[in-house]
Amino acid sequence: MVSDAELEAHIRDCGRLMLEAMAAGNRQEADEWLHAQTVAIKSRSPEKVRELERERGLLPAETFVDLAEQDLALVRRQAA
Repeated sequence: MVSDAELEAHIRDCGRLMLEAMAAGNRQEADEWLHAQTVAIKSRSPEKVRELERERGLLPAETFVDLAEQDLALVRRQAA
């Protein structure tokens, strides 16, 4: 079984290789890398998906404090 870190590295590599293929004018190869990346993204573990959602503030907030913390985190990211 592939770890979350290994899968994320594979997803990044697929994206890089897709961009390189497009830059070289090879649309078919770029489409193949895009497909491989999409398959890899769909195979993320539920825990990894929740982590990514949480990092991006996409999880539903339950309290006013949760909403305020999400807003503050967004403002800090924008200011960085």
